[in-house]
Amino acid sequence: MNNTIRMGTESKKHHYVPKNQLKWFCNNKRKNNLYVFDKKSGENLPPCNIKNVGSENYFNTVRNEQSKFNFEDVFDNYDGKLAKILPKIIESESLHHLSNDEIIDLIYSVAVQFLRVKMRRTNRQMLVKDINDVARKAYGRDAQKELDEEEAKLITISGLLRVDGFANSLLNKDVVLFKNISKDKIWTSDNPVVMENYLPYGKIGVDELGIHIFYPISPKLILGLICQSVKENLSSYPQKVSKEELSLFKFLCGNKGTIPVQNISSFNDLQVRNSSRFIYSCDDDFEFAKKIISQNPQLREVKKNRGIQKGNYRNYRMPEGEFAVIYLSDRSFMIPISDVKESVEIQFKSGSIDLFLANVNGKRIERVEFYRNQQIFANYMKEMKIKEMDRNTNTIVLEYKEEEFKTIMELVRNHLK
Repeated sequence: MNNTIRMGTESKKHHYVPKNQLKWFCNNKRKNNLYVFDKKSGENLPPCNIKNVGSENYFNTVRNEQSKFNFEDVFDNYDGKLAKILPKIIESESLHHLSNDEIIDLIYSVAVQFLRVKMRRTNRQMLVKDINDVARKAYGRDAQKELDEEEAKLITISGLLRVDGFANSLLNKDVVLFKNISKDKIWTSDNPVVMENYLPYGKIGVDELGIHIFYPISPKLILGLICQSVKENLSSYPQKVSKEELSLFKFLCGNKGTIPVQNISSFNDLQVRNSSRFIYSCDDDFEFAKKIISQNPQLREVKKNRGIQKGNYRNYRMPEGEFAVIYLSDRSFMIPISDVKESVEIQFKSGSIDLFLANVNGKRIERVEFYRNQQIFANYMKEMKIKEMDRNTNTIVLEYKEEEFKTIMELVRNHLK
């Protein structure tokens, strides 16, 4: 017997980018057609109806030999709320008209959008492949079974079960609206929610310090969810933004403000680099996307924008030389260092002791990374505290805060001698 488990009504065409969001990028009054750039072929497609964009047949139907179930209707509630909220934002070009409940619904819609796209599935598939590549070289066998298409679909379901935690992380961000005041158009894509970290050592992840999350909602507007630490470290913001805009950004963060942006190329660049295959726009000018693809042909079809770092990974945004990156509970900072000595405690020299003390200022040191010529050579993931400091020799000594962990490290060090 072939059983079909329906979570609502049976359907065939499943959207991973909802139509009520895509319609704001349409080029006609009926709001049903938009332009599409196919990165893989490098071609501009004819105007496409939004019912055929950001979708695949049976994308949210899981099959096995005995049964199948369709979870497309799970998204109806989120899409319905988004359909009511977006017109308020787009028509007023502001977030001020939204209630706190609507802000929460909007953030949940962003979280669900991030979790439902194809990139989310292929990322996990490619991660398993990368892990197996490493395992084969080290042990001569795979570490785990690779995921097929049906198993990859279950990733969406498992992600939705954890949507509360993801949304709560987003709710801890400052919510702002970027308004495009240039003649260029903002693009969206088949993976519209993108992340960037402008700190030279910054990591990509919803809970990382310095993270910026962008969600284009129209050719003129981008919703921004910005790590609150950015207000205290504006040097992490894109260099193309003017000093006036930085001042405005500092003033508006946390106040549901609207920030004018003259140059939106960096936002569109993120859509090109993070999309699986398709870029969407209200006009057919994709020359900037074609330029990016010509310089980076690996972006023609992207199956992962996350993964494990193989070999001697270099972070080319970091300067040459030796640096310590200090992560606190609410921010992070970087200082130049020298003469690193590792044992149960960590000792190093720095001419920036005053900067170190001004930043730490009694706060918890949650982790420390040491870079040498753009590569991490030591990484301490446990909470630490200042043990000693000598201004005469510019020496700083850190030790683990937990006595039990210090004892374990002493045993390990003695064993390795």
